[in-house]
Amino acid sequence: GVTYTNVGTGTNYLMLTSVTPGNSGYYHLVFTANGNPMISSPVQLTVHALPSIGAAVAAPASTVNQGTSVTLSCTTAGGVPPYSQQWQASLGGVTYTNITGGTSMPLSLGAVTVAQGGYYRCVYTAGSLSVTSAPVLLTVNSAPPTLGFTPGAGSLTLNWNSGLLLEATNVMGPWTTNMSATSPFIVTPTGPQMFYRLLVP
Repeated sequence: GVTYTNVGTGTNYLMLTSVTPGNSGYYHLVFTANGNPMISSPVQLTVHALPSIGAAVAAPASTVNQGTSVTLSCTTAGGVPPYSQQWQASLGGVTYTNITGGTSMPLSLGAVTVAQGGYYRCVYTAGSLSVTSAPVLLTVNSAPPTLGFTPGAGSLTLNWNSGLLLEATNVMGPWTTNMSATSPFIVTPTGPQMFYRLLVP
């Protein structure tokens, strides 16, 4: 708005086509009559870049075990306010639905479950224009089965995270399923030995 250069002559209007952010600035009209110039008040033109969005990214990785805390993010730029983002999820990557409350950047999914595996994308809106990110496929694997124990006074407490408890008096079997056993399971020894393992469907 201090130093001006000529951008058009001969008319009392200036037509700018396909404007870019480089066209932003101050414009005024110099009208000359009988050698006497008169200058209009300036107008400020602001041209925003079109809104853009990068591909969705899952951290710490796009393939994790259940129980891992996952964060989704993508880069956004351009456009005019107001700005907003809406995360969406899809099981097969075809039909997406909005995630309730999924309007933050980045978006924390917390400790994910196997059921949360699928495609995720973000819709970025700037003013009246919206752009959609390329989706990220989040794969959530079942946690590997673990069987642990805690010795007690005359007893043993078994702990496991998934599966059914099998038991046998011989390490080679035959193995039987203890259908009533749930973790934690307290064992009171009644014989010389007992072996335990997990059956994971």
